[in-house]
Amino acid sequence: MLVPSQSENLCKITKFLEKLNLTMCDIEAKGTEALCTGLQMNENLKSLILKGNKIGRQGGILLSATLQVNNSLAELDMSDTDQTNESLIALTTVLLDNTSIKKLNVSNPRLNSEQEETTIHFSKMLHVNYGLTELHLSKHDMRDFGATQLAESLKDNKTLLYLNLSCNKISEDGAKAFANLLKLNTPLRKLSFCSNRIGNNGFSCLERSCCYKQLQLNHIMGKITMALLKLDCVLSCSTSVKYNTHKCLHLGK
Repeated sequence: MLVPSQSENLCKITKFLEKLNLTMCDIEAKGTEALCTGLQMNENLKSLILKGNKIGRQGGILLSATLQVNNSLAELDMSDTDQTNESLIALTTVLLDNTSIKKLNVSNPRLNSEQEETTIHFSKMLHVNYGLTELHLSKHDMRDFGATQLAESLKDNKTLLYLNLSCNKISEDGAKAFANLLKLNTPLRKLSFCSNRIGNNGFSCLERSCCYKQLQLNHIMGKITMALLKLDCVLSCSTSVKYNTHKCLHLGK
């Protein structure tokens, strides 16, 4: 387990690193507090991976507050960290103004409401945010209403290239909302609907819309993987940042 003193010292001694991977290091809320203290003094770190650490609501809110001060972090992975409605709403509020975060993963939170309020807040954020290029909202219990809200907000978004909506509860209506979006001048280049409920009709609507632009579409129905392979409709935009090995630190499992 990474205790608070170790978290703070870690940020101090790694102030020249560009990437810090702390996947499944048993960091909890107190450790996150020390980590955030270090981040406020760090102007070089570009990528922070906290996947699998149970930092919870308190840790998420602390990180959101830190993003109001830290303007260097470009990638933040908070997947599987027990985020709640409150912490995700705090994060989306900060991202209304923060444009340094380019890649964000908040998959598999612990939501306590079926009203899709977090999805609505992400939609409002995407309407005005011009920094994010990659967003992962897997396992958000998202339904058609939330998906439609997202699609509507993305009509005005000029930067998002990759949206991951896998493992939700989106059906045909939600897919149709994104099909309509794809007919417009959107920068979106990669869209994942894996393990949803969009069915053949939903997939067909998306596939037809891809003829309007270059897009990589991933969709899984049961055990069959369906991928759009038309050369004139596919563009893989895997734009992961390459770091020098001596500037990367991987402490995760």
